[in-house]
Amino acid sequence: MRLSLPSRVLLVDDNLDTRELYAFALRQAGYEVREAVDAPSAIADAAAHPPSIVVTDIRMPGDVSAVDLCRYFRSHDTQVIVVTGVPDGPEQDAIRRAGCALLVMKPYAPDVLCRDVARILHDDAEPEASSA
Repeated sequence: MRLSLPSRVLLVDDNLDTRELYAFALRQAGYEVREAVDAPSAIADAAAHPPSIVVTDIRMPGDVSAVDLCRYFRSHDTQVIVVTGVPDGPEQDAIRRAGCALLVMKPYAPDVLCRDVARILHDDAEPEASSA
């Protein structure tokens, strides 16, 4: 019998309170959670602990943007949820073009986050229907 390991979620946010809130909810839902305060530390952590999915804030300190983070993880076939408090505009358009799986506005309730993570991971795991 093969045991399946829990899916790993990488949370990327410079706000400690937000990370703790989301991490607690995701752990309660059965996910393994890794945390990073910015994009470079997220990329470094992912090299050692590849995530099943990434949840990131749109704006973080440093030179690496959420757009760069989306592109990086999409190039590694990892889905990305981007959370923003910024109204729709060029930044969100760039995130969508970078291939994020979901762009959501704050406030983003932890239970909704868990539901969205489960849905995206489930959809990603489903084999594509073959055309006859």
